Amino acid sequence: MERAVALWARFAVERQPRIRKPSVYAAAVEYSLTLLESGYGPSQDELAERYGVSASSISRVHGEIVEMVASGERAPPSLAELVDRLAAEELESEQERAERALARVQEEMREEQEAPFEATAATREALRALPRTNELWLGGRRAIHTVISRDGPFQPDAVVWLEAGSRAITTGQLVHPDDDDLAVIEALAAAMLEPAFGQPRRPATVELDDPRLARRFKPVFDSLQMACQLGSGDLIDEAVAALESQLQDAYPEPGLLGKGIEPDVLAEFHRVAARLARSDAWRALTEQLILEVDPGIPGVSPQCVCMLGAPGPDRGLLFFASADDYFQHARLAELRELGARACRPGVELLALGYDPVHTLGKARQRELMEHGWELADTDSAPGLIKMGPDDFSLPLSADDYRIASRCADAIGNLLDAHPEAFEAPGARRRFTLDDRWIVIPHPAMPLWSRGC
Repeated sequence: MERAVALWARFAVERQPRIRKPSVYAAAVEYSLTLLESGYGPSQDELAERYGVSASSISRVHGEIVEMVASGERAPPSLAELVDRLAAEELESEQERAERALARVQEEMREEQEAPFEATAATREALRALPRTNELWLGGRRAIHTVISRDGPFQPDAVVWLEAGSRAITTGQLVHPDDDDLAVIEALAAAMLEPAFGQPRRPATVELDDPRLARRFKPVFDSLQMACQLGSGDLIDEAVAALESQLQDAYPEPGLLGKGIEPDVLAEFHRVAARLARSDAWRALTEQLILEVDPGIPGVSPQCVCMLGAPGPDRGLLFFASADDYFQHARLAELRELGARACRPGVELLALGYDPVHTLGKARQRELMEHGWELADTDSAPGLIKMGPDDFSLPLSADDYRIASRCADAIGNLLDAHPEAFEAPGARRRFTLDDRWIVIPHPAMPLWSRGC
């Protein structure tokens, strides 16, 4: 218990989390501590059922704890060590805040366990008075890819209920991923009282695809005299996909033109990126061999470039402003591999990739047809994104496209002229290509090694 308190106290002091669901943090601390101390213990799914939260929420907070422990390069201190350190640094206020946070978590957990369905109790009488039909309503909760900027940014979950016979959605709501699964029942109550179609009513049967939710909310369904059954959730997947499509139509992906980006800049980017995709670049290079590429643009420093993926649809290039940025990105990627899903790249970078044309927004597809920009193959278009330190995309400029184009073109030219240049190097070599140059491997990378 002392170790759990110490781990939570350190996390609360260093990260100061915004607590929406206390039991998520309690479950994540238990999960993280068992892995740190013994390497095994209850699974995230088991803890999710015990604490009444989602496994994905536990995984997210566990990732933050892993990141904190890894960045500290030491095991969590004991409670006595933590108190001594805080006192020595005259941080009594942080210790007090951690203790208050811990007390709040414990109190709110007790309240949840004593009254887990309190949120729906006020509406039960009104729901019981609704006319009962023979309908079957399907419900579920799914993560979606739309980004919400309010209180975030974050990617919400969609909660959907639909009538099985007509497949018509009775309600669809977006909730924060940390919100309790009571949101599923609250959405059902809203759908019965104010459905998107038809009169207020109470279905005879509801269907969920999550056994944990079915068990948790069985008392609610019993009190409303509704049967509950388990299903595949396929129709919910379709409904959520339709809801996400509507969101994308309401907030469509913009085209590439505009904001100072001219057609000739994009035409050159598509030509160079398509040519590189058809080359042997992803066979000659590995993700571990990084290059220093001077794009030959006045005022732009040499880029640190590495390959992404392998031959196929996931191939791409990453462009970093410096080797330090690359190594920081690589370190955080390693933390994500350890389970720190909440880690951010921490640096700004450009990423060149290739997307199926049918997945692009309507504006992008229209631009490709109107301007005849070159494709990598029959159904793959080059694309460029700029990622900020918080892992959200940033607006692209004409200079971003020029940097990517000039670097990719230099790599393609070098592959044509000196294919042997990308073999495991025994000496650092510099190749001059017109007004550009490439150093293999990058000066920050050791010789005789393809790893960093």
